[in-house]
Amino acid sequence: MKRAIFDKQLLQPFQELITEGCGFDFGSERTKALENALHKRMQQQNITDLPAYLQKVRQQADELTALIELLTVNETYFMREPNHLHLLAEKLIPELLARNPLRKLQIMCAGCSTGEEAYSMAMLLQEHFGKEAGRLFGITGVDIDSSVLAAASDGVYCKHSFRALDADLLQRYFEAENDYEYRINPEIKKQVKFLKANLLHPFNNGDIGLMDLILYRNVSIYFAEVVQKRIFTNLADQLHDGGILMVGATETLHHDFGILSLKERDSLFFFEKPLTRIYVDRRNLQRNPQQPDLHKKEPQNTSKTGVTGAETKVKAVADRQKTAAAKTVDLRLLFDRALELARSGNSEKAVTLLDEITRIDSSFTKADLLKAVLLLDSADYEKARLICNRLCQQEPFCREAYLILGIIGRQDGNDELAYKRFREALYIDPQCWLAHFYIAEILYNDRQLQHAARNYRNTVEILGNKQLAEPEHCFFPLSFDARQFMEICKHKLSLIKELA
Repeated sequence: MKRAIFDKQLLQPFQELITEGCGFDFGSERTKALENALHKRMQQQNITDLPAYLQKVRQQADELTALIELLTVNETYFMREPNHLHLLAEKLIPELLARNPLRKLQIMCAGCSTGEEAYSMAMLLQEHFGKEAGRLFGITGVDIDSSVLAAASDGVYCKHSFRALDADLLQRYFEAENDYEYRINPEIKKQVKFLKANLLHPFNNGDIGLMDLILYRNVSIYFAEVVQKRIFTNLADQLHDGGILMVGATETLHHDFGILSLKERDSLFFFEKPLTRIYVDRRNLQRNPQQPDLHKKEPQNTSKTGVTGAETKVKAVADRQKTAAAKTVDLRLLFDRALELARSGNSEKAVTLLDEITRIDSSFTKADLLKAVLLLDSADYEKARLICNRLCQQEPFCREAYLILGIIGRQDGNDELAYKRFREALYIDPQCWLAHFYIAEILYNDRQLQHAARNYRNTVEILGNKQLAEPEHCFFPLSFDARQFMEICKHKLSLIKELA
């Protein structure tokens, strides 16, 4: 089916439905991911008209769920952020047990994906409490994606999921299915249950009661701030008094809404539910110690001209907007010139122009990205890495920055980090053929041939669709030949077929 071209106005009802349904935020990069998901789902349903598909999504809850599932990339592995897990198992959970000796402690993994975190918790508890762990603890993994829940319930994992797991734990708690996959031990598996739940909605499922501990780690990247607060509130409401909620290491400050008390132990942070909750959003207090009095009236300008203070401010804002607009036009012209120089092989002059652009406007992302590509081409990996790390902090959905970091990771021989970066690029854009290709290469080298073949086929399929492939990497015009990548994929697929 020919790929449809979607007008932004036509996409808005889908964005509203998805945001209302599960809270996903839509920046420019996520809009592209939505377009790709719509195209794929409409093709599967043999629907060519976007309004007709919108009607189907509105009428059928299952269809909205299927569309949402296409927008997620589920990246997880065993013993992720192990310092948090060991703090829980060695100190915080024993304290919870001491305060609640008469009942089984309940633990939830919110946004559990394919189950690695939930099973990691079960293994650690087994290590610390032995056979009593099954009696003392109940573990529940929840996720909105039914496909990952099915994989979690199956409990079979490829080697890449074990990249942070000690070899003795792998031997003790898994059984080899074949040369590339392992199945979780039945004793561990029966300690964990998996349920479908939407974190955006209050928990009213009879199977999910109050929790003593909730792990909500590395999930909130999907959500806008207002949605983060709503989900955090729902999770806090699901805790027993004195319960603990732990987010990812880099997410703590973004969740200090004042809903739960922020605690620190062994230089690690977590949230605890007090007996009385006081809602004070503390995240900006230190950054802006002198908050303006929003109720204080501005003095009126009583000059003879009759112009009020408010009118003066409006005029000043308008003048600044005009100046900014003129500057933006000039910078775009400079950027077009820099891109032209880069394509003609004059990298040195291009970088000089790009430096000038970012000096004037440090938020000009395209200039930083093009400079990073030029640095990548000249093998100046450290400078390219610094630029891209900063971009990932400023713009979490900057696909090209993650791609460059992935390529640098491969150059450094760090396939684990490279794999993570390419998966993050796929989260932003599931049709990112470079990410599919490099993931296939990593998996092929790791002898995970079936998974590698799937990513090689995805690359071929995307490159075979001219409308998908052509606009794919506007910041990689200098060194990537799509035809060459297509041939490499086909060759690798033939090799995998011979080895099968």
